[in-house]
Amino acid sequence: IVRPPQRADYSSQEVYEARAREHGYWSSDLKRYGLQVIEVAEYAEIDQLMSDVEKRVAKRRVWEVGSWPLDAPGSSDQAQFVHDVSFELGTRLHQEGLTLVTGFGLVVGSAAISGFIAATQKAGEWELSRRLVARPFPQPLQGVEPDRTQWAALRAEMSRLAGVVVVVGGAKIQDGSIVAAEGVLEELELAKGAQSAIIPIGATGGVAADLTQELLDSSDAPGSNFPSKSALKALSRPGRTAAQIVDDTIKAIRSISSKS
Repeated sequence: IVRPPQRADYSSQEVYEARAREHGYWSSDLKRYGLQVIEVAEYAEIDQLMSDVEKRVAKRRVWEVGSWPLDAPGSSDQAQFVHDVSFELGTRLHQEGLTLVTGFGLVVGSAAISGFIAATQKAGEWELSRRLVARPFPQPLQGVEPDRTQWAALRAEMSRLAGVVVVVGGAKIQDGSIVAAEGVLEELELAKGAQSAIIPIGATGGVAADLTQELLDSSDAPGSNFPSKSALKALSRPGRTAAQIVDDTIKAIRSISSKS
């Protein structure tokens, strides 16, 4: 990214023309090495250009946020469904050439990574460093409080990296009942602040179902960073298989990504 010679930079037309020719030769030489020169009129344009590049790259990264408690009373079937959706989504993200971003949320994170790696192996590929961004949250010993500051930093990093956020479940056990997971709510707020595309899979329950209902109950359209109301309804419809749900999730990712 360069600023080519400008007439105002030089005291004479002759010097300007000489520098402009040099710049042209230099640009042509770089093309021989596979490098393309992007010209800007002023250096101040570089910040906006780099921001646009970052957003374009981020659209290829999908942060799968969520969790589901394994010890929830009477919810083993839902836990299995959340696992299956997460695994299938991890598989499809690889097949679509997208990057998976995950923080290893309970059930959701491990299943998504398993699906992603299984698809990698099936395709005969082993290079994961560019396609899998995992930020496991350090877990303390029982009875020791976790480092919330470190957790917040990890969440902030993932929100910066990912341009698309898919919410799967998002629940925990509190006083014997299933409630919304605060960590997933924090991640959702970070995603909104980063203006990421957000796709809640309502059929998986938890925070995803709450957000879906909030968007459907609103008299306004969900907005360009969310799926349409018809897509939200499809993603929250009960009785569908994990594969069917993920098919619609991939469609939503494609639709939202094409808007920007």
